[in-house]
Amino acid sequence: MDQRRRDRSYRSGRQILKQLASVDMHLTLPGSRQSEFFDEEWLPTLSKLATTALGQINARTRQESVDLLTKKFARDLHIRFLNSWTANERRSLKAIAPLIVAGNPKIWPDSTKTVARKILRAKGGQYELNFARRLCDDSQLLAYCRAACQREEGLRVSAQR
Repeated sequence: MDQRRRDRSYRSGRQILKQLASVDMHLTLPGSRQSEFFDEEWLPTLSKLATTALGQINARTRQESVDLLTKKFARDLHIRFLNSWTANERRSLKAIAPLIVAGNPKIWPDSTKTVARKILRAKGGQYELNFARRLCDDSQLLAYCRAACQREEGLRVSAQR
């Protein structure tokens, strides 16, 4: 039998386990950058920004709003021909465009737009791992989304005062 199983004092008590379970834990590996971190607490904020962006498109249906927003987003990223993208790549672009549009891609430098196009195509690729790796390799896309969330949170805090 393993030493840890035999020695009850080696194990964490219930109170410690409850305490650990009640907080977010982040593993920071050597060489990681703070700029790679995107707090999951910002997901509702990013979703709100996406909903706002979709609502600002004066379309009759949600699907029409998504289509129009995706076309605008593609233009902002200098994507000329979506027909050269696979069906999965186009579907992924539609799914993620409302979230990333909060980062205001129209003002991004061309180098960021180029990388963003590659990341977004990878999202619709055969393996999700390629998307995750590309997203981690370039932190600019997340940085723009993070900044949008921080601005929104700042506005919300100011409005509450």
